[in-house]
Amino acid sequence: MRERGIHLVSLGAEIGVEVHLNQNPSFFSNHPVEGRAENWAIFVYGYKNKSEICYLVGLHELGHVVNEHTIGQERELWYDDHILEGEAEAWNWALDNTREKFSAYALNWILDYPIKTYLRNSPHENGYPGPSYHKLVERIRLAPFFN
Repeated sequence: MRERGIHLVSLGAEIGVEVHLNQNPSFFSNHPVEGRAENWAIFVYGYKNKSEICYLVGLHELGHVVNEHTIGQERELWYDDHILEGEAEAWNWALDNTREKFSAYALNWILDYPIKTYLRNSPHENGYPGPSYHKLVERIRLAPFFN
């Protein structure tokens, strides 16, 4: 939907970052949709189909900027052992700032793909589940609330 892209660009303008919706997949990954946040811009790769997932990824990347997870251009500076909590915080921001209700599939995708990726790694690398993570899981368990 064109409205999703317009909403992402509008939110980006409100918080002072550029929004780049690239139709081509990222050359850094073999995943069809991927995002990246820097302190001055967000990038969503694979935006060609303009799906719910693409929109969610864009909102999520804006959530990283708003929550100051981007220091300079090196996200690793804030990550340390807080990856899981920071990712959950950005996903919660995305759900707080959407203009639409997401399908159960899209909401569960958050837990099944990006969050599970961090949980698979050892806790000392990505941090332990904290309040933002538990809030996110509870929101997705209440998916009918969003639908």
